[in-house]
This record gives sequence, C-alpha cells and structure tokens, in this order.
Amino acid sequence: MYLNFVVLKALSEGQKSGYDLMKYLDEHSGWKVSPGSIYPLLNSLLLHGDVTQKISGRKKFYSITPKGKITLLESKKLKEKMINEAKSNIKVMSDLCGFKDADLMSDMISRFGNSDKPFGDLTFDMMNLRETLFKVVLDKQKLIKNKIKIRKILIDSTTKLSKIK
Repeated sequence: MYLNFVVLKALSEGQKSGYDLMKYLDEHSGWKVSPGSIYPLLNSLLLHGDVTQKISGRKKFYSITPKGKITLLESKKLKEKMINEAKSNIKVMSDLCGFKDADLMSDMISRFGNSDKPFGDLTFDMMNLRETLFKVVLDKQKLIKNKIKIRKILIDSTTKLSKIK
C-alpha cells in the first residue's frame, strides 16, 4: 500500500516511465525497487484505473488519472489518520508507563507524515537497523545466546552517536 502511495504521488508530479519511477523511489524513499516489483504494481494500478499508460517507441509512460488522484487523496487522509492515532497511542502509553521520550517519538512520527524520506539519506539504513534489531530481539534463542554481544553493540552505537555534534 505504501509503495502504491509513493508511486501515485510521483505520478501526480508528472508523467514517468517505470525506470523514472524506480529512480524516484530510490531518491525519495531510499527504496531500491526492482523492475520485478515496479511493473506488476503499475499493471495493478492500470487495472484499477488509477494510472494510464502511453507507449512511445520502446518506452511506456505512466500518468495518474482523476481516479488515481482520488485514491492518492484518500491515501493521504489515511496516512494522516494513522499518524494521529500513533501519536495518541504514544501519549496514552507514556501516561500509563511513564515513557519519558513521548514527545521525541511523537516528533519522529510527524516526520513520517511530512516526508517520504523523513531521515534523509539515512531513512533506508534506519529502517534496516530497526528490522534487524527486532528480528534479533524477537528470536528468543538468538537473544539468549547473544545478549551480551547485542548489549555491547547497542551501548557502543549509542555512545558513538551521542558524541556526534
């Protein structure tokens, strides 16, 4: 769903080829999308009437349709609603659990609402870090076996990052 949103947003800025969309996604979201991902998505958007296709020589160019603009607007509203709910949930959790960094978390969530690439060129790396950390921590065997290593990596990383001025 998020990929649909970013593709429709890109096409709302003007007509693009599949290759242009792959470059746009990399530049704006940090995602390196393959042709095996982008073209099936574009075909799906074509079938739903959200985009049109124009062939010029060997290239296919895609444009957003009026229906696609409505889909994009609905997606933006849904994204805004999800962000507001997440911020509200953080506030509730903060009140219940004494979470000290609720404002910081709320600000981070707001950044996701204002940009496809909220942390600049680091967005993709931060997403990978979060995914890797969750995989390791949620795998009880890995966690038990490597708890000391994981703690050392986290402490070292936190120390190094806090020294950046």
